[in-house]
Amino acid sequence: MKQTGTIVSVDDQTGFCTLRFPRESACEGCHAPCHQGGGCITGLTTTPPITLTVENTLSKRVGDQATVATRGGNVIFLTAVLYLLPAVFAIIAYCLCANRFGSRVGIVAFFVVLVILFAAAVWGCKTLCRRMIRYEMIA
Repeated sequence: MKQTGTIVSVDDQTGFCTLRFPRESACEGCHAPCHQGGGCITGLTTTPPITLTVENTLSKRVGDQATVATRGGNVIFLTAVLYLLPAVFAIIAYCLCANRFGSRVGIVAFFVVLVILFAAAVWGCKTLCRRMIRYEMIA
């Protein structure tokens, strides 16, 4: 995975720099006539840019464009583990509770487990991604 951003700060003492990447909106590449009285409303909201701190191996300066890369396999693996496991455990919770207490309790257990584990997965993804995914400046 590669992405190009703008360097917004450089720390010469530590050798790291902070990059800002614009978020791509749903309107990118869309040719709908939104401003002519129709279409979607996604253009009405703004999304904040993404910031990332990486080692400044190419001696870039503030305002320079830089491309960073990471191995896509790590991202796909983490995403699969952190988002598929809650679904699997929710199905297991449904099966156990439905057999023991009936299908209504099983459905409630399914959704309770799903919501709790998805919330944990979002938090876990943010935490693990910072530790396991390494970005490197390539251009």
